[in-house]
Amino acid sequence: MKKHKALMFLAAGLVVLVVVVASAFRISQVNSIQYGEAPGGSRETEDGSVLRHLYRIGEQIDLSGYEADKKKAPQGYMVTYDSHQIVEADDIQSEFPDWAPYYSSATEKYDPEKYLKVRMTVTNNSEEEASPLWFRLESTSWSTIVNPQLTALMNGASGMSGAQKETGEESAAHGSLTVPPHESRTFTVVYSLWEPTFSEQQWQNVYDLPYSLVLLDYPDKLIVNLTEG
Repeated sequence: MKKHKALMFLAAGLVVLVVVVASAFRISQVNSIQYGEAPGGSRETEDGSVLRHLYRIGEQIDLSGYEADKKKAPQGYMVTYDSHQIVEADDIQSEFPDWAPYYSSATEKYDPEKYLKVRMTVTNNSEEEASPLWFRLESTSWSTIVNPQLTALMNGASGMSGAQKETGEESAAHGSLTVPPHESRTFTVVYSLWEPTFSEQQWQNVYDLPYSLVLLDYPDKLIVNLTEG
């Protein structure tokens, strides 16, 4: 009987220990989330984990020194995102009658039915011309990169040649959308919403999904929440 009670006490102690350890891990995770300005100085974390920085639409983000797609933002590079809008392909065709759909052939079109547009204001306080750093668009387990052709078109950039349209090269859009020193410019950034890349349930609720823009420059992960004020 005494041995049985001792085993019961031992089991209870193990349960308490597991709960304490799990709680400590959760607290550590919460503490790794930062709100407000991006960090300055060292970006190292003690445990090697990703340090998340959360922003809301309308908040200005200091991206000085951050890197994305092999591009590094100069000191004084600031970005602000505004609210997003989901539009149909027909809406874009009406606005730009000469628009050539993304990935098309003579017999079949592969362009998606819907697109997400978001306004991005870049303030360049540096002494050099700056190109935008593109954030990825994410929603739970789904993500995609910027649509370079439509982003260039929406902002009156030089656009792409026929060969670039077929291959989806991004160089033309990246090279055309620049911000001179000590100036601010607002761009419309476009992301493709491809139905096959969503689950059936996600696509049925595509207008109401929680979207966010993400830039990962390890160990920092900057997240702009587009669907909460």
